[in-house]
Amino acid sequence: DRPQESVDAARQAVAILAPSRQSAPLDAQRSLDLASAQLIAGMVEDWRATEHHWMPGFEAALFWLRQSRNTLEAMPRERDRDSRNTTVMIGTVYQNLSDTERNWGDATGDPRHYEAALSDERESLSAFRRLPADDVRNRRDVADCLISTGRVLASLGRFAEADQSYQEALPDFERLVAADRDNLEARQD
Repeated sequence: DRPQESVDAARQAVAILAPSRQSAPLDAQRSLDLASAQLIAGMVEDWRATEHHWMPGFEAALFWLRQSRNTLEAMPRERDRDSRNTTVMIGTVYQNLSDTERNWGDATGDPRHYEAALSDERESLSAFRRLPADDVRNRRDVADCLISTGRVLASLGRFAEADQSYQEALPDFERLVAADRDNLEARQD
């Protein structure tokens, strides 16, 4: 609704958290907080660039998303729960990097953005596949990555590979619906 307020709030959070990282490494929770603020800023910039066809917005989105990725990759590893949260965040950041590159490719037709999106999508898929396969949320994340991979491949004209990616996602979506028939989101997927 109010993207500038969202970006401003995310920048404020970054302004609070980032300087403390200069004096001492952040603990896992504060690193996740900083990465989340950077992720939100990137997502809002991508939305604004896509919605208003504002090309510099894609660069701003990628800047924030890469900052989030760098924060996550530099953060200390702690408990198993932190490891799971970090892996989910890394997968989510790569997913958003891919979305931004794909959106930029859609806006310009430049295949380099689709190639970058495909690379980021594969990183996202790799992260989500490291999580336990018996967790429903993880299966959905993997299936979503496969669908996004198919969309990027189709944009590159690689239709057979795109179809293969879609077909690989289908059983996961079918299992999600079978496990919870009242789950509207799973049925829509």
